[in-house]
Amino acid sequence: MANQWGLEHYKDFLITGSAVPTFATGFDWYSQGVILRPGRVTSIVEVRRIKGPIFNSKEAAEEHGIQLCKEWIDTGAGTRSFLRRGVDKDKKEPRK
Repeated sequence: MANQWGLEHYKDFLITGSAVPTFATGFDWYSQGVILRPGRVTSIVEVRRIKGPIFNSKEAAEEHGIQLCKEWIDTGAGTRSFLRRGVDKDKKEPRK
């Protein structure tokens, strides 16, 4: 369930979907998913930001953003061992 800040608990993460306006093609919306995890004490760390396709509806873009997050976590990319290795946020490859 989402709370007042639009965050949802999913497995060991907090996720949110948002709609980012794009005015180049009219009033369309990019879907975007953001994956967060608890940090030390009271902090929250952004793990990944995923940009998705364009939608005509703000609500559809937000829902798709949530789905992007869940798919990323479910593929194993969100596993603790993957996060512990240090990953470039844009490439899904370990840093060298």
